[in-house]
Amino acid sequence: EQGRKIVAKNVAEALRRFYPEAYTEVSYKQVARTLFFQDCEHSEPWGQMQTLSREKASSGKFSSKISSANPYSITFEKPLRALPDTSLHWMFLEAMAFQESPEHNTKLILDITGPNYERYWKSWSLQDLSPVTGQWGKVKFQLDLPDDIAKAGLIKIFFENSSDIPVY
Repeated sequence: EQGRKIVAKNVAEALRRFYPEAYTEVSYKQVARTLFFQDCEHSEPWGQMQTLSREKASSGKFSSKISSANPYSITFEKPLRALPDTSLHWMFLEAMAFQESPEHNTKLILDITGPNYERYWKSWSLQDLSPVTGQWGKVKFQLDLPDDIAKAGLIKIFFENSSDIPVY
């Protein structure tokens, strides 16, 4: 990516000699991307690892089984200072979900807290994010973060299911 930008800048500088009135200086801000990955097997432990189950798995051997017995899925939980850039505007979630039926109340939860921060809590229905039942369905969702997230202390992202019908 950086190489492409250097080539583009060099071409623009060369064209500047021929078209000086059309030239505009461009500043490319490097956007850091960080990937947090969890396959329920070989990754670093996340919160709520006790929900791991061998009953169903999209790939590998495990998934996070949630129901009224264990309502919270494995949880992405990080202090904001541990993230590379506290000027975050959004996070993108990709997950696989197995819903045996639509008769549950599973939600994706974004929970942001801090000692001097008013709690930010938002939820989205899993049925709205992935209506597929009886097989594995992909969940792709952009979580827009509050403008004042730099003041927060901790971010958590997880699924919650308080119904008796399990979701994986």
